Amino acid sequence: MILVVCLVVKDTSQYLNPYQFMTPFQWVATSFTPCHSVKTMGFSWTGWNIALLSGLIGAVIAQLLSALFQRRLEVRRTKLDVLRKVAGSRAAVTDIPLLEHRLRFFEGLNEVMIVFSDSKDVSKALIEYSAALNTPNANDRLIALFKAICRDVGIDPSAFNDSLFLRPFTMGVARTP
Repeated sequence: MILVVCLVVKDTSQYLNPYQFMTPFQWVATSFTPCHSVKTMGFSWTGWNIALLSGLIGAVIAQLLSALFQRRLEVRRTKLDVLRKVAGSRAAVTDIPLLEHRLRFFEGLNEVMIVFSDSKDVSKALIEYSAALNTPNANDRLIALFKAICRDVGIDPSAFNDSLFLRPFTMGVARTP
């Protein structure tokens, strides 16, 4: 978008203060008439020029803010979708794994690497979980990863017990507390 502004340059010798012989009431009444022009340093700005310029600037600022807000909203929505995918299929890595959830769970973990690349805490927790896979420490690293992701998307993980991260709700499979 290219914004072109035209300024009218005139001889500055003609600019005496037209308000020096007016009362304050006359000056205020005259200064707000629609055809009044602002004359400063040889430039002439009429009311419609100022309105046009301020309207264009306002529209550009509104568009930039809207685009920024939309981008943040889309990033947050994508992060929540990945969290939903990983948390919803965490039954794949329990003591009695549900194999039909494995593909979705690991697909979600692979997406964490990209979607949360701007979060150092999530990246660190993901690397630690990857290193701890198939070790006794894997559950602790998975809990740390869930908590880091929750904090990044604005969910307070302290509202949940750690056992909720490890024992998902499933039907037909008996789980001991």
